[in-house]
Amino acid sequence: MEKEAPVIPAIPEDESFESRFRKLPRYFNHLAAFIAMLFVGFHLYTGLMGRLPALQQRIIHVTLGWMLVWLLVPVHARLRKNRLAFAVDFLMMLVSLGIGIYVYHNFTTYFDRVGMPILFVDLLLGTTAIIFTVELARRTVGWFFFAVVAGFLVFAFWGPYMPNIVAHRGLSLTKMVSSFFLTTGGIYGMITGVSATYIALFIILAAMIRESGVGDLFIKISMSLLGTVRGGPAKMAIVASSLFGIFTGSSIANVAATGSFTIPLMKRTGYKPFFAGAVEAVSSSGAQLMPPVMGGSVFIMIEILGIAYWDVAKAALLIAILFYLALFAMVDFEALKLGLLGLPREQLPSFRKAIKEEGHLILPVIILIYLLAVADVSPPRAAVITIFSIPLSSWLRRSTRMTFRMLFSGLKSGAYGSLIIIGVICAASLIQGIVDRTALGFNLSTMLVDVSGGHLLLLLFLTMITSLILGMGLPAMICYILLAVLVAPALVQMGVDPLGAHLFIFYFGILSNITPPVAPDAYVAASIAGANMLKTAVTASRLGLVLYLIPFLLVYNPELMMKGSMSVLLGVFISATIGTYLLACSLQGYILRDWKISVPERLILLAAALGLIKPGLYTDLIGFGLAVAVVGFRFIKLRGTGSKATPTGSQSP
Repeated sequence: MEKEAPVIPAIPEDESFESRFRKLPRYFNHLAAFIAMLFVGFHLYTGLMGRLPALQQRIIHVTLGWMLVWLLVPVHARLRKNRLAFAVDFLMMLVSLGIGIYVYHNFTTYFDRVGMPILFVDLLLGTTAIIFTVELARRTVGWFFFAVVAGFLVFAFWGPYMPNIVAHRGLSLTKMVSSFFLTTGGIYGMITGVSATYIALFIILAAMIRESGVGDLFIKISMSLLGTVRGGPAKMAIVASSLFGIFTGSSIANVAATGSFTIPLMKRTGYKPFFAGAVEAVSSSGAQLMPPVMGGSVFIMIEILGIAYWDVAKAALLIAILFYLALFAMVDFEALKLGLLGLPREQLPSFRKAIKEEGHLILPVIILIYLLAVADVSPPRAAVITIFSIPLSSWLRRSTRMTFRMLFSGLKSGAYGSLIIIGVICAASLIQGIVDRTALGFNLSTMLVDVSGGHLLLLLFLTMITSLILGMGLPAMICYILLAVLVAPALVQMGVDPLGAHLFIFYFGILSNITPPVAPDAYVAASIAGANMLKTAVTASRLGLVLYLIPFLLVYNPELMMKGSMSVLLGVFISATIGTYLLACSLQGYILRDWKISVPERLILLAAALGLIKPGLYTDLIGFGLAVAVVGFRFIKLRGTGSKATPTGSQSP
């Protein structure tokens, strides 16, 4: 008789943002829920039936979102229960509603007034909207982003006083309002349009999928498949995070969700708390790289580059796989060093039972991928259809059936989860408008090309450093947006494939989440593990050393973006996979199952890895030859001494 598997705890919601909400009185709580349902209903309707004209779509999206932020997020955490602060915020909510109504009804007549003096009401409301944009960016993200937005506004006003390379004529308040208010070139610009059309729907989708309990199923599947192998809990965390990341697109949500279960399990099997937290942090950071959601940045890419959604998703898939393969190898060798075993089979869930009882919960994920990759349905419509399929799939079995309360909770959570995006997306659109009006992007690209002296590798290195620094204080999406408009043109000017340039920037924005001294993913994981935060972040960076080379691999091997013939693609991917594995071997001091290698052998494997990573037939042959030489030498040496590789850390049957 099969032994009952342990109960998997329900995956919690990501409380990193919603925990900052004020506690509303009963009737205002109902008001917030009502606005949230309006927000969800609007996006479901336009996603299925087609979006409204650009400015109308964006103003409704922004107005409802701003109203919720004013209502829910206090000016400071200490004022969550302050009635005066709430009264002021409620007034700001009403003003936001007034601005939205004014823009909605006047956007068509505004174009008839082009060239005429700006109206006082336009100036008043436009200035208020810009101030609101900056303040809401602070409330949702923090002071660092507030400083970034304020810095761009200062740059816009004081253009003539800037260094010559970036100086411009300057924008007066009247010019800024006429350019960035009542138009699609500022607050309601292209980036806001992406949020209003794509991102909000996929955040709602992710919340609904989490509410359905499919995350629990992913943990059970990863436990049943990998729980018994060497370092099983850590490998389970990698697989669970990659599966969970398919639809969350948020690394912090991934850490909070899967880490609440995998980190205690890793600690129980012998991992140090800081190492367990580091494994989860690195695993979860890849969530934003894993198609189809990719943290919403994929939708901004398709708008900037003017390409199809699936082209970006395909281009990111192989490097996402390399990301997790490299991490898997690093964790495997770390488990070998520590002599960590897997868990007994009787302590793990049954794969067959999990699939039999809850396998139908995966149907929405399959439907989403089919609609996007095979049926070529537009992303908004695919998201809406998938959202509708979630409760239908859950009702296939009584034990997984979603109740009305669960449906309401999932939809409301999706609306609330969109607020942090709305808080930053308007500010990002404002920044993009400033960059366009002042030609900052062109000037900065020229300067970067000059500084690099025309050397692509140096320019890539400078871009990497900039991405890591900006990413320390900004969400990966905002870091990507800034560098996409400021730095990506320089990479393209140097001959980098445009999509490869944007993925390079985005990738390092993700890695900044585990790079000290500010490493938000590592710090969240450390809090769950009860470990030292800085030590967890440093360990995460060490585990991710291989990962820092993968973006360079993408630039020098554009075939990894699934461009070219299948034979060339397969050859490049195999070469890249072996190269990343050998790099992990060099860093950890082991190869194959459990062969410990010397320092000279590690250096040879490092050269072999770099040869395989660099494109070219001869470098591949040299790299492969060096690797074979090390393996052959180690094999002959072991046979000559009459010993065998000790299965350190392996799991006995």
